[in-house]
Amino acid sequence: MIKLIRASKQDIKNLSNWLPDDDAVFQWTGDILSAPFNSDEYFQYIQQHSNAPKPVISFSALEIKSNEVIGHIDLDYIDKAKNHNATIIRVLVKPELRNQGVGKKMLNLVLDFAFNALNLYRVELKVFDFNKQAINCYEQSGFSHEGTLRKVLRYKNKYRNLLIMSMLRPEYKNSSS
Repeated sequence: MIKLIRASKQDIKNLSNWLPDDDAVFQWTGDILSAPFNSDEYFQYIQQHSNAPKPVISFSALEIKSNEVIGHIDLDYIDKAKNHNATIIRVLVKPELRNQGVGKKMLNLVLDFAFNALNLYRVELKVFDFNKQAINCYEQSGFSHEGTLRKVLRYKNKYRNLLIMSMLRPEYKNSSS
């Protein structure tokens, strides 16, 4: 059983152990951060965007029994005032716990928070088209594929595609029943 808590500076510092190389940092942050992962830079980014007009909430996934942080997920661009939507970004599971359903549990918790606590209508995310593991997790969680941002980010002299996926409140209610 896991729960989401606000990510602390120490939680973010520990993420560096989960991002071993430039490829992992790029896959997780796109062009937001440069490699190697710098936890202070990322914590500063979170702090700056926490009070923005469309803020970010950065969560750690805590395994309740062991009290160990086993994942990280951000809910960003939260628009409660006008459009009632947000974007899930930077989903990361501790490497030795991947492919065990932790990511799906984290998604379900953040979706519950978004749709019920924040009363949002739409939650979207973007994922690299080569990240088949994440795409499968998002589809199993009920996200729908909306489109592709073609060749939108450049990494190692190659342009990369991002898939846009989303879930609406009625779809969440149907998938959580």
